[in-house]
Amino acid sequence: MKLKIGFNGGQHHVEVTNNATVSDLKIKLSNLIPIGIQRLEFGELVLEGGKTLQSYQIGRDATVLLRQIYVITVQEFGLPRQKCGLVFHKDNTIGDLKQMLVKYVKDDHAAVFDLKAQVQKKLGFLVTNQRLFIDGSTMLNDYKTLLSYGIVGDTTLSLRYKILVHVQPNQGGISKEYELFVHDYNTVANLKQMLNFEYGIDIRSIELKMGNDNLEDSRKIWGSDIKPGHMI
Repeated sequence: MKLKIGFNGGQHHVEVTNNATVSDLKIKLSNLIPIGIQRLEFGELVLEGGKTLQSYQIGRDATVLLRQIYVITVQEFGLPRQKCGLVFHKDNTIGDLKQMLVKYVKDDHAAVFDLKAQVQKKLGFLVTNQRLFIDGSTMLNDYKTLLSYGIVGDTTLSLRYKILVHVQPNQGGISKEYELFVHDYNTVANLKQMLNFEYGIDIRSIELKMGNDNLEDSRKIWGSDIKPGHMI
């Protein structure tokens, strides 16, 4: 199939197979600029090398934008030099470059707390109810930078959020509250296991409820409408 490639204000045409990947297309375009400094965009999407063009709904006569990545060296006062990759149009100005650098430096110095604030803004989970993990086991410190953990674009983090479990003995006794940090895919059975592992509670004879609703072991947290800060 034939595609239109927008580059530096002009338009080029290339032929690719129907099952071509983004990497295949980049090879076709290497006569314009080297593969290592290419960035391909379709609409608002940045195309990833191993995926097929069809997975992005790119068909015959679609227009794909080719941009060149410029690697520049940045040195802030008193700090070591570092390289960053910025993507330009041919019509960008020095003023545009300065704005990109401001955003780059701001993002580069973002703390874990800043990321949690964004999660709160988008998902409504209070910062104090969040725990973020990298590699499934390393919990991120709120006051460290994302860069200190090697977190860059496309890094996958795991989010756990806090719920409260109120335990009331059937035959009197003192009730207690316990904090648990859970994934949305955890089940009620997982909650019971956490209560046993973290607080030593005998789970063989406990029943979990939210309001008047009995929570079956197989039910998932999110499917049971258990949200951050909820009481069980």
